[in-house]
Amino acid sequence: MFEINIRELVKNIPYVRALGQSLRRKWHKIEKKLYPSISNFLQKRALKKVRAKKEPLNVVFMVIHESVWKLDRLYWKMESSAKFHPTLVICPYVLQGKKTMKRDMDKAYSWYKERKYNVVYSFENNEWIDIKKRFQPQLVVFTNPHDLTETKYLPKSFIDTLSLYVPYGFPVSKYMDYYAQYNQISHNTIWKIFTTNQMDKQIFIDNSDIKGRNVEVSGYPGSDDLMDKNYIPKQVWKTQAKKKKKIIWAPHHSFEKDSPIRWSTFLVFADFMQNMAIKYSQEIQFSFRPHPLLKDKLYELDSWGKKRTDNFYDFWEISENTQSDMVSYTDLFLTSDAIIHDSGSFMAEYLYVNKPSLYLIADETLEERFSPFGIMALNAYEHGKKEKDIEEFIINSVLNGNDPMTTKREDFIHNHLVQKDNQIPSEFIFKYLEKTLR
Repeated sequence: MFEINIRELVKNIPYVRALGQSLRRKWHKIEKKLYPSISNFLQKRALKKVRAKKEPLNVVFMVIHESVWKLDRLYWKMESSAKFHPTLVICPYVLQGKKTMKRDMDKAYSWYKERKYNVVYSFENNEWIDIKKRFQPQLVVFTNPHDLTETKYLPKSFIDTLSLYVPYGFPVSKYMDYYAQYNQISHNTIWKIFTTNQMDKQIFIDNSDIKGRNVEVSGYPGSDDLMDKNYIPKQVWKTQAKKKKKIIWAPHHSFEKDSPIRWSTFLVFADFMQNMAIKYSQEIQFSFRPHPLLKDKLYELDSWGKKRTDNFYDFWEISENTQSDMVSYTDLFLTSDAIIHDSGSFMAEYLYVNKPSLYLIADETLEERFSPFGIMALNAYEHGKKEKDIEEFIINSVLNGNDPMTTKREDFIHNHLVQKDNQIPSEFIFKYLEKTLR
């Protein structure tokens, strides 16, 4: 018997596809107006019920990729508290087919299980589980605002439940003119959003349909350990025969010409960075820390493909003075000597460690794609536009210790990264929930 995929057949009929797209756009406009008004009413009712509840509150963390997990400290504070009972649910990434979906779910589940989280699959007995029926959550925590998973696991499916969202990256961009990071249905239906600073809250106020009424400033939980003076980082670098400087190279994935952010310089500098790792093998260790989406995109690119991509990734994994680091990076940051990258969130995050930093410039219009905060963070970096800029940074700022950006960086940290009273962001969120929900 042949298995007929009706959805794929419909997508290949131009007129039917166009009609479907038109109907989806119209329905999206209706949803965007309807859900925020309904959720506001339902969440006020849910809050009253939660405050009257005597038992521990059931909390469900909706997780897609472990690589963007920033809520470690918040989860464990809940786990150790008598007031909360947290569970992690691994949700599917549905944009790249079943094979990728299963791979990513298995990878995420194993990562959390190894670290002793209370974690479950969202797919059991050949069906997607009903979160509300299974866990009866009083609070749902979202780690991603985008429509990357099954509809039943999106914020709009939990408008009758208290929910919160903590950005998985430090917001620095004007991605899609602020729509994608500030004004999707998710942003306007979630009960509380905890953002990084007052500048970011103002962007919500200016751009979201509900004028940021659900936004609280907590600081960025991804920086918890970077800010905590008592945190002792683990040694995560390969052992070397002699002491070497440690540089992180963190390339972004957005190399497509039609990408709305176009930060990535990977296709321009990939081979050169490999040559730098070979040339300076006796003086420097390199950590290859690519964006999680980069590898799959390179697989699909004609000029790269699977073989070339795998060989490139293998080089960083197996060479004596190089390594690849795909998930946690706090310890990597704290024990490094410098970074070279073209990422978004890392632009702000690495500044916490106050070490030499080089940002690779994709094109002359780059600043147009950053928020005002992002531009200020960018200007606390040295900039690299050509191969010679990278090598000069390696020689002068890293090996010779002549860092020209120290003062600018320290000013930025003091004025824009440090929270009032040096409060750890996850501590703020936990205390806020304790106070508000009781």
